[in-house]
Amino acid sequence: SLMDEDGTFCKLSLALEHLERIIALGEGTDEAAALVVRARCGVVEALLGSSTPSFHKQLTAVRELSKLLVRISDISLETDDAVGSARAKEADVHHTLRWLQDRGILEVILRSNFHHKQYVDQVANVMLFLVRMDALRDEHLENIWAVIEAPEQHDSVKTTTLGLLITLAWHLSDAQLNALFARLQSILVGGDTRTAQRTVDAIEQMVTQDTKATMARRVTELMWGALLGTPTNAGVADDDIAALLIDA
Repeated sequence: SLMDEDGTFCKLSLALEHLERIIALGEGTDEAAALVVRARCGVVEALLGSSTPSFHKQLTAVRELSKLLVRISDISLETDDAVGSARAKEADVHHTLRWLQDRGILEVILRSNFHHKQYVDQVANVMLFLVRMDALRDEHLENIWAVIEAPEQHDSVKTTTLGLLITLAWHLSDAQLNALFARLQSILVGGDTRTAQRTVDAIEQMVTQDTKATMARRVTELMWGALLGTPTNAGVADDDIAALLIDA
């Protein structure tokens, strides 16, 4: 069995890495990488579609997915010209993105296990790949928000997942970033004190990371808009939440 004694799948991951090195001896590194990418696709599908799902299977799947996306980004197929190489790489990326969509991979990995930070870190790698390929869609962000806004979700899960959105914020399009800040302001104005505290903590995390003041104007407008209101939206009415914003 490829399952380790502790229930993890480290042997499976190592087997794929050894396989790539062995194939490279005869076929070259690019061809070996391309073949193992396809093998990883099959592994990801098998683990996510298992009739006996488990956290370790999900974690291994998202780790292998993260690895194959890195390899897709790195592979440069051996061709005689740079243009041909670029076109081949573009075709590989397009094929992988279509596979992610057709197999519903993203919907599955964004559905659960956000209470494990190691899982969320791997999901972040996948999302950042989508950003780099200009393939992060609004519905992907909505799937992440669904985790945060689920009433039955534990606070720690909501905190970790909101942290994922903050990680992605630096790479979002202007429209997606506007939507993110509008959502955060809506939470501050309409949420309860606990939700507001979580949101303020996330915003402070963003400010701490913002060494070049890239988000300074947006954050200032967000906090003042939530506290005092805007011409189109009322400000926060809860005194406790208002105090949180003032102290932030």
